Amino acid sequence: MSAAARRARLLRTPPVAVAAAVLGLLALVDAVLVELRWPVLVFLAVAGLAACALLRTDDRRSRAAAVAAVAASLAGTAATAALALGTWFGFVETAALLLLLISRWRRASTRRDRVLTAAIAAALLVLPLRLGLLTAVPYLVLMVAVVAVTVAVAVALRGQDDARRLAVSAVRRAEREEIARELHDVVAHHVTGIVVATQAARTVAGTDPRAASAALASIEAAGVEALSSMRRLVGVLRSEAAEPEGGGPRLPTPGLADLPALVQRFRDTGAVGAVELSLPDGGPDGASGGGAVLPQEVQSGAYRVVQESLTNVRRHAPGAATVRVALTRSDAAVTVEVVDSGGDPPRDAAAQGGGFGVVGMRERVEALGGALTAGPQARGGWAVRARVPLPDAAGEGRRSG
Repeated sequence: MSAAARRARLLRTPPVAVAAAVLGLLALVDAVLVELRWPVLVFLAVAGLAACALLRTDDRRSRAAAVAAVAASLAGTAATAALALGTWFGFVETAALLLLLISRWRRASTRRDRVLTAAIAAALLVLPLRLGLLTAVPYLVLMVAVVAVTVAVAVALRGQDDARRLAVSAVRRAEREEIARELHDVVAHHVTGIVVATQAARTVAGTDPRAASAALASIEAAGVEALSSMRRLVGVLRSEAAEPEGGGPRLPTPGLADLPALVQRFRDTGAVGAVELSLPDGGPDGASGGGAVLPQEVQSGAYRVVQESLTNVRRHAPGAATVRVALTRSDAAVTVEVVDSGGDPPRDAAAQGGGFGVVGMRERVEALGGALTAGPQARGGWAVRARVPLPDAAGEGRRSG
């Protein structure tokens, strides 16, 4: 969007349109009330330069226009006081400088901006001197009060701006963390599967062509699924970029109904021995048990815990004799357990990962009000346990507390 288009759009906003209308009306009032013609030209010059400063989207040009407006106002005051004309200071000039003071105060970030803001306030405070020294005193007191109120308004508006920026920054940081977790879950899971299957294919390539062919088929399936997941993720990100107000689709959210397929894919890789899956009687998501279906955010969080845990088993404990995945549900919470019996250490440092998996799981679970533990077992192997409270139970707990 060009600068002219941005200014035209700015002029159509209600606050700016109202301010422009008020300044125009005050200019007409000044033209009628002031007998001398040249002070009216000063009023209009200051107001016009102030308007340019307010409408400029380029900060450098906006600052230059503001400096010119202050210089014109101070020059008019100096000339009027020196000639002892005793003329009135303009309503439109005063209003324009007040608006300029608010605008520059809100955006002041450098020493130059603060000096300019002080100069605008000074130009306002000396305006009553155009009436003459004796007549100016009560108006000077009034102007001090007006400038003080204007500064208070500017401070309040700047506080709102800062709070809004902090809120936007927090939302963007949360979105980046969510995207990072999704990318890690998708990429790490599928790529780890591809690496494990590739190692298996290389191991049996010379002795068991059929097993090597099966491993290559597994690699192909994992690659296709990874591409599909990445396309969905990129599609969601593009949709959200096109709809900045948040109306676009959200990131892909698998549910617990997808859990059996996830475990079966892990089982098919042959990375470990036996893989056990234990589900509640009502099905993974509770849909077939007559009870309430689990909330989607709970399902997605539990699914990602299982997915990342299986990825870690494949990465850190290949060849484990058993892996047990258990999902239990009570009236208060959903509990997920992934326990392996321990396996061979990874062949190289690259297979060990960067340590983001457990961090991401813990962030997901804690965001839902739950808790996650992950660590070695006394009898060998590794265990991940996550407990996520159900929303109704969490609400009851807060009310009872």
